[in-house]
Amino acid sequence: MKNLNNVSVLFFVVSMNTFCLAHANNNDFSSTNTKILNTIQSTHIVRESESLFSIAKQYNISIDKLKAWNNIEDANVIEPGQKIALIEQRSSNIKLKNQAQIALTQKKYSLAIRLLTRLFKNGNKEQQQFALEFLGVAREKKGQKAFAKQAYQKFLKQYPQAKTAKRVKIRYDNLIGIETLTKNRQLKNTSGKNRRTQKSFTRGSLSSDYRKSVFVDNSGQSRNSLSLANIDLDARGSYQQENYNVGFRASVGHYQDFLPSGRNTSERIRYLSMFAKSKNNDYQVKLGRQRSRGKGIFGRFDGLVLSSKLYSDYKVNVVAGFPVNSSKVTSINTERQFYGLSVDVDKIWDSLDFSVFVFNQNIGNLTDRQAVGGQFNYYKNSISLFGLVDYDIFYKTLNAFLLSGSYATASSQRYSWSYNYRKSPYIGTRNALIGQTVDSLSELQNLFITDEEILDLAIDRTLTSKTASFQYYQPISDNYDMSTSFTWMNISGAPGSGGVPEISQSGSQYYGNINFSAKKIFSKKDTNRLGFRYSSLASSKVSSIYVSDQYRFSNGLSIVSKLRFDNRSNANGSSQRSISPTFRLQYQSKKHYLYTDLGAILYNSKSTLLPTQSTKIYYLYFGYRYYF
Repeated sequence: MKNLNNVSVLFFVVSMNTFCLAHANNNDFSSTNTKILNTIQSTHIVRESESLFSIAKQYNISIDKLKAWNNIEDANVIEPGQKIALIEQRSSNIKLKNQAQIALTQKKYSLAIRLLTRLFKNGNKEQQQFALEFLGVAREKKGQKAFAKQAYQKFLKQYPQAKTAKRVKIRYDNLIGIETLTKNRQLKNTSGKNRRTQKSFTRGSLSSDYRKSVFVDNSGQSRNSLSLANIDLDARGSYQQENYNVGFRASVGHYQDFLPSGRNTSERIRYLSMFAKSKNNDYQVKLGRQRSRGKGIFGRFDGLVLSSKLYSDYKVNVVAGFPVNSSKVTSINTERQFYGLSVDVDKIWDSLDFSVFVFNQNIGNLTDRQAVGGQFNYYKNSISLFGLVDYDIFYKTLNAFLLSGSYATASSQRYSWSYNYRKSPYIGTRNALIGQTVDSLSELQNLFITDEEILDLAIDRTLTSKTASFQYYQPISDNYDMSTSFTWMNISGAPGSGGVPEISQSGSQYYGNINFSAKKIFSKKDTNRLGFRYSSLASSKVSSIYVSDQYRFSNGLSIVSKLRFDNRSNANGSSQRSISPTFRLQYQSKKHYLYTDLGAILYNSKSTLLPTQSTKIYYLYFGYRYYF
């Protein structure tokens, strides 16, 4: 730099984004030196008593160029602290803007978000407006609606008079579902013919898979350990009428076990329900096998949900039905019955919605569970929180408590955490059947066990699980990122009773994981991962390392290879090592998905009592899915 600037002694100071050069041989910068300074310095922060004219003279840049680059209409109106972009900043930001536009066009929304974030940080006023608006668009397209809302709100707050503010307001209103844009504008009454209605649809998939595995023991003898085929239908539909909407959800399957025992042959009904609701969603009824959150019901049930809006933000729900233990149960089991009442409150405060419930469930002539509780969701800017509590007033114990949250920074870092306390399984009188030789509570009562003893057995069979976890995600560059997680778990013990042996407490268990991801290492279409995992369990320690690679062809074909190594050391002196290679070939288009998996798990076990044992499992999976 001394040679370039003809300087004998150089004193270089960075302050307020300016550079000071002292003791130069010449008092005035030469043309070459000015260009070099302009290249080094991309912005200038306006100081007291400075004007745009003095800045233009200082950097030997025309006043017209400075006005154009910084979207300044009046050269006399600049303020101390204002950032003035110089020529190199302009060209750099134009490149960023162009790259962001290309990324949006190609639906590479993660890349667009990173580029637009940099543009908003470094750009002039016009470029910042562009960046903020399309940050919202990219977030919205990626499904990050809370972040999209934040970007639109920030734009409207900072640039309410911008030429594009009206367009951003429309984007914002569409995002939050507001159709009336001003208080003075009223919806016009239109005839049924001209009224816009939601389009009816039927969509879903039909799939079939086959899975086979072979077990080879230490002596080399082999046997089939799995031979299972299935066919599954998953479909849903909605049909809009003039004043109401009806629809359905169906997810069913048949599983055929080809092993001699055939014990895994079964039918599955995961969902089979229909609904009807008024056009304005003031009333809704849903009947059949379903799930419904926030109402005190755990898992699937066969039953009815009636919902009615009291006000725009309040909804009352009445539920009744029969719990479903497993999707393999294809008929209605009436041994347990429940009913409950819940109230949903939607955004009574900014970004917060919650629900509360009361719930009663009986089994035979006994109370299975009685509970009160609720849950909440909070989304604002880059923060999200979720909480759930369930207290059983019959057993007088806390059944479940969950609190989780996440935070994302402007540079796409993500922090997530959770604490989960719950009974395992959830407290209920039916837990008394665990470990017994009978399948129903009535059979247990016939064994001359009193109702009080049944309640004691239910308490004894219910464990307490506590889990805390933390996750962190860090993008390193456009093609590299890192994530890590840490989990602590503790499961209580249980006393021996009713012929069921005692269960020892697990003690504290720890799980740590770190994962690195890289794209475009070998080509423009590969994704690669490297991960490490360590588990400290009650009676063993497990270390794992895994790698994977995926290459995507332009025609929808992709190849995935994985390799995992596990090393387990047990407290009794035994150990086990395993290597698991897997290869997948898959093809996906808009309507079709085909895959085949070929893999193995190779075990090597050591014991103080037995010689080294080597066992192997080989497996082959393949399947097809059609989307409609």
